[in-house]
Amino acid sequence: GVAGDNASMGLARLEADVIAHKPHICVVCFGLNDLSGTVDAYVSALEAICCRLREAGIAPVLLTPSMLNTYVHPDTIPMYRDFAAVTAEWHNSGHMDVYVDAAREMASRMGVPVADAYARWKEMEAAGMDVTAHLANFINHPSRDLHQIFAEVLFETLMEEV
Repeated sequence: GVAGDNASMGLARLEADVIAHKPHICVVCFGLNDLSGTVDAYVSALEAICCRLREAGIAPVLLTPSMLNTYVHPDTIPMYRDFAAVTAEWHNSGHMDVYVDAAREMASRMGVPVADAYARWKEMEAAGMDVTAHLANFINHPSRDLHQIFAEVLFETLMEEV
């Protein structure tokens, strides 16, 4: 991954950064940096990535992202507080859910296994966890401890599906 990349940027570097190395499996995880664009552009790029991987004989696995912040945490770095307000609105309005649901639907349509970390985050939130307090930057990056969720759901998916 490259910090700040969205799915279209990942597609642009797919040949050099992934396919050239001839892996057997490629975990595809985009979404957070796609939210300022359109859901159609996001899904189109994900679909193109999965198609190109399959053409190269590489099994794609979709890994859904973590949740965004749900409020502007008081410890958010001051220069990022305006952005944190935007990302909280994206999450609380369901904008993030639309993107994740669209990615899941694309994966289902294509028969791509989904390691659904986002669903796990939503379960924790529903159980009362202050998810925002568990984001390392209080916006979109999970704390070290919660990166384990990605490993767990990916392992489960690989054992079941791939």
